[in-house]
Amino acid sequence: MHKLKKEKGAGMIEVLVALLLLAIGVLGFTALQLRAVEATNEALNRVQAMNIARDFAERIRINPYALTLLKADNTAIQSSSDSSAYVSAINNNKDSEDAYTWSSCYQTNSCTSSQLATQDVQQVVNKAFSQGMKINLIPCKSSTTTTGTNADGKEETTVSPSDIANQRMCIYVAWDKTTPSDGADENSCAQYGIYKDNSKCVILEAY
Repeated sequence: MHKLKKEKGAGMIEVLVALLLLAIGVLGFTALQLRAVEATNEALNRVQAMNIARDFAERIRINPYALTLLKADNTAIQSSSDSSAYVSAINNNKDSEDAYTWSSCYQTNSCTSSQLATQDVQQVVNKAFSQGMKINLIPCKSSTTTTGTNADGKEETTVSPSDIANQRMCIYVAWDKTTPSDGADENSCAQYGIYKDNSKCVILEAY
Protein backbone atom coordinates (compact mmCIF):
# COMPACT_ATOMS: atom_id res chain seq x y z
CA MET A 1 0.00 0.00 0.00
CA HIS A 2 1.49 3.36 -1.10
CA LYS A 3 1.39 6.28 1.27
CA LEU A 4 0.42 9.68 -0.17
CA LYS A 5 3.23 12.21 0.05
CA LYS A 6 2.40 15.68 1.29
CA GLU A 7 3.02 18.33 -1.34
CA LYS A 8 5.65 20.88 -0.37
CA GLY A 9 6.27 24.38 -1.74
CA ALA A 10 4.00 27.21 -2.92
CA GLY A 11 0.83 26.49 -4.80
CA MET A 12 -0.35 28.30 -7.91
CA ILE A 13 -2.72 30.51 -5.90
CA GLU A 14 0.08 31.68 -3.61
CA VAL A 15 2.30 32.47 -6.61
CA LEU A 16 -0.44 34.49 -8.31
CA VAL A 17 -1.17 36.44 -5.13
CA ALA A 18 2.53 37.20 -4.72
CA LEU A 19 2.78 38.39 -8.34
CA LEU A 20 -0.29 40.59 -7.87
CA LEU A 21 1.15 42.20 -4.76
CA LEU A 22 4.46 42.73 -6.56
CA ALA A 23 2.70 44.36 -9.51
CA ILE A 24 0.77 46.70 -7.20
CA GLY A 25 4.00 47.64 -5.45
CA VAL A 26 5.76 48.38 -8.76
CA LEU A 27 2.84 50.50 -9.98
CA GLY A 28 2.81 52.44 -6.72
CA PHE A 29 6.54 53.07 -6.92
CA THR A 30 6.21 54.22 -10.54
CA ALA A 31 3.41 56.61 -9.60
CA LEU A 32 5.55 58.06 -6.82
CA GLN A 33 8.44 58.53 -9.25
CA LEU A 34 6.20 60.33 -11.75
CA ARG A 35 4.83 62.58 -9.01
CA ALA A 36 8.36 63.37 -7.88
CA VAL A 37 9.34 64.32 -11.44
CA GLU A 38 6.25 66.56 -11.75
CA ALA A 39 7.05 68.25 -8.44
CA THR A 40 10.64 68.82 -9.52
CA ASN A 41 9.55 70.35 -12.83
CA GLU A 42 7.02 72.57 -11.04
CA ALA A 43 9.68 73.79 -8.60
CA LEU A 44 12.08 74.48 -11.48
CA ASN A 45 9.42 76.45 -13.36
CA ARG A 46 8.65 78.53 -10.26
CA VAL A 47 12.33 79.34 -9.77
CA GLN A 48 12.72 80.34 -13.42
CA ALA A 49 9.54 82.44 -13.31
CA MET A 50 10.62 84.20 -10.12
CA ASN A 51 14.03 84.95 -11.64
CA ILE A 52 12.33 86.52 -14.68
CA ALA A 53 10.02 88.58 -12.45
CA ARG A 54 12.91 89.76 -10.28
CA ASP A 55 14.95 90.68 -13.35
CA PHE A 56 12.08 92.81 -14.63
CA ALA A 57 11.54 94.39 -11.20
CA GLU A 58 15.20 95.36 -10.95
CA ARG A 59 15.09 96.96 -14.40
CA ILE A 60 12.09 99.02 -13.26
CA ARG A 61 13.91 100.00 -10.05
CA ILE A 62 16.83 101.32 -12.12
CA ASN A 63 14.50 103.26 -14.45
CA PRO A 64 11.59 104.25 -12.14
CA TYR A 65 10.41 107.36 -13.99
CA ALA A 66 9.38 105.21 -16.96
CA LEU A 67 6.85 103.55 -14.64
CA THR A 68 5.65 106.50 -12.57
CA LEU A 69 6.11 109.72 -14.57
CA LEU A 70 6.69 109.14 -18.29
CA LYS A 71 4.58 107.91 -21.19
CA ALA A 72 5.85 105.93 -24.16
CA ASP A 73 6.75 109.13 -26.03
CA ASN A 74 8.85 110.26 -23.04
CA THR A 75 6.44 113.05 -22.12
CA ALA A 76 4.94 113.43 -18.68
CA ILE A 77 1.86 111.47 -17.61
CA GLN A 78 -1.02 113.95 -17.38
CA SER A 79 -3.94 111.86 -16.12
CA SER A 80 -4.88 108.45 -14.75
CA SER A 81 -5.93 107.38 -18.24
CA ASP A 82 -2.34 107.72 -19.51
CA SER A 83 -0.25 104.55 -19.54
CA SER A 84 3.35 104.67 -18.39
CA ALA A 85 6.20 103.75 -20.71
CA TYR A 86 6.62 100.32 -19.10
CA VAL A 87 2.91 99.52 -19.22
CA SER A 88 2.67 100.58 -22.86
CA ALA A 89 5.75 98.53 -23.72
CA ILE A 90 4.42 95.39 -22.02
CA ASN A 91 1.03 95.77 -23.72
CA ASN A 92 2.71 96.10 -27.12
CA ASN A 93 5.26 93.32 -26.70
CA LYS A 94 3.95 90.71 -24.21
CA ASP A 95 2.58 88.43 -26.96
CA SER A 96 5.55 88.80 -29.31
CA GLU A 97 7.82 85.81 -29.79
CA ASP A 98 10.24 87.71 -32.02
CA ALA A 99 13.89 87.28 -31.13
CA TYR A 100 15.34 90.33 -29.41
CA THR A 101 18.08 92.22 -31.21
CA TRP A 102 20.52 94.46 -29.37
CA SER A 103 19.79 97.58 -31.38
CA SER A 104 19.67 100.55 -29.02
CA CYS A 105 20.38 101.56 -25.42
CA TYR A 106 23.56 99.54 -25.65
CA GLN A 107 27.22 100.58 -25.49
CA THR A 108 27.52 103.95 -27.30
CA ASN A 109 23.85 104.10 -28.34
CA SER A 110 21.92 106.51 -26.17
CA CYS A 111 18.17 106.50 -25.54
CA THR A 112 15.50 108.09 -23.39
CA SER A 113 13.98 106.56 -20.27
CA SER A 114 10.94 105.47 -22.27
CA GLN A 115 13.07 103.87 -24.98
CA LEU A 116 15.04 102.04 -22.30
CA ALA A 117 11.74 100.76 -20.87
CA THR A 118 10.84 99.32 -24.29
CA GLN A 119 14.24 97.65 -24.56
CA ASP A 120 13.89 96.21 -21.05
CA VAL A 121 10.46 94.77 -21.84
CA GLN A 122 11.59 93.25 -25.14
CA GLN A 123 14.51 91.53 -23.42
CA VAL A 124 12.41 90.19 -20.54
CA VAL A 125 9.59 89.02 -22.84
CA ASN A 126 12.10 87.24 -25.06
CA LYS A 127 13.65 85.55 -22.01
CA ALA A 128 10.21 84.45 -20.81
CA PHE A 129 9.22 83.02 -24.21
CA SER A 130 12.52 81.13 -24.45
CA GLN A 131 11.49 79.24 -21.29
CA GLY A 132 7.89 78.67 -22.38
CA MET A 133 6.47 81.45 -20.22
CA LYS A 134 4.56 84.72 -20.59
CA ILE A 135 4.86 87.92 -18.58
CA ASN A 136 2.57 90.83 -17.77
CA LEU A 137 2.61 94.04 -15.73
CA ILE A 138 -0.74 95.14 -14.28
CA PRO A 139 -1.98 97.02 -11.20
CA CYS A 140 -1.96 94.83 -8.10
CA LYS A 141 -5.48 93.60 -7.43
CA SER A 142 -7.65 93.24 -4.36
CA SER A 143 -11.40 92.89 -3.87
CA THR A 144 -14.21 95.05 -2.59
CA THR A 145 -17.17 93.44 -0.79
CA THR A 146 -20.48 95.27 -0.71
CA THR A 147 -23.73 94.20 0.94
CA GLY A 148 -27.11 95.34 -0.29
CA THR A 149 -30.65 94.22 -1.06
CA ASN A 150 -31.61 92.55 -4.33
CA ALA A 151 -34.88 92.89 -6.28
CA ASP A 152 -36.51 90.25 -4.09
CA GLY A 153 -35.72 92.16 -0.92
CA LYS A 154 -33.08 89.66 0.18
CA GLU A 155 -29.66 90.63 1.43
CA GLU A 156 -27.01 90.11 -1.23
CA THR A 157 -23.23 90.28 -1.01
CA THR A 158 -21.23 91.28 -4.07
CA VAL A 159 -17.49 90.86 -4.49
CA SER A 160 -15.88 93.00 -7.17
CA PRO A 161 -12.25 93.54 -8.20
CA SER A 162 -10.43 96.74 -7.37
CA ASP A 163 -6.92 98.09 -7.82
CA ILE A 164 -4.87 98.51 -4.66
CA ALA A 165 -5.21 102.13 -3.55
CA ASN A 166 -1.54 103.05 -3.86
CA GLN A 167 -1.52 101.80 -7.48
CA ARG A 168 1.41 99.47 -6.99
CA MET A 169 2.16 97.32 -10.00
CA CYS A 170 2.48 93.53 -9.99
CA ILE A 171 4.53 91.37 -12.33
CA TYR A 172 2.80 88.16 -13.44
CA VAL A 173 4.76 85.28 -14.98
CA ALA A 174 2.78 82.21 -16.11
CA TRP A 175 3.39 78.97 -17.99
CA ASP A 176 1.50 76.03 -19.51
CA LYS A 177 -2.17 76.98 -20.03
CA THR A 178 -2.20 79.66 -17.32
CA THR A 179 -2.30 83.26 -18.55
CA PRO A 180 -0.52 86.12 -16.74
CA SER A 181 -3.75 87.89 -15.81
CA ASP A 182 -6.16 88.53 -12.96
CA GLY A 183 -9.81 87.73 -13.61
CA ALA A 184 -12.66 85.24 -13.69
CA ASP A 185 -11.35 83.32 -16.73
CA GLU A 186 -10.52 79.73 -15.79
CA ASN A 187 -6.97 80.08 -17.17
CA SER A 188 -6.18 83.32 -15.33
CA CYS A 189 -3.33 83.22 -12.85
CA ALA A 190 -5.36 84.83 -10.07
CA GLN A 191 -8.61 86.52 -9.15
CA TYR A 192 -8.74 89.52 -6.80
CA GLY A 193 -4.99 89.07 -6.32
CA ILE A 194 -5.40 85.53 -4.97
CA TYR A 195 -3.84 82.57 -6.79
CA LYS A 196 -6.37 80.28 -8.43
CA ASP A 197 -6.37 76.56 -7.72
CA ASN A 198 -3.99 74.66 -10.01
CA SER A 199 -2.71 77.87 -11.63
CA LYS A 200 0.90 77.79 -12.78
CA CYS A 201 2.31 81.23 -12.24
CA VAL A 202 4.06 83.59 -9.84
CA ILE A 203 3.11 87.14 -8.85
CA LEU A 204 5.69 89.67 -7.69
CA GLU A 205 4.74 93.10 -6.38
CA ALA A 206 6.92 95.70 -8.06
CA TYR A 207 7.53 99.38 -7.40
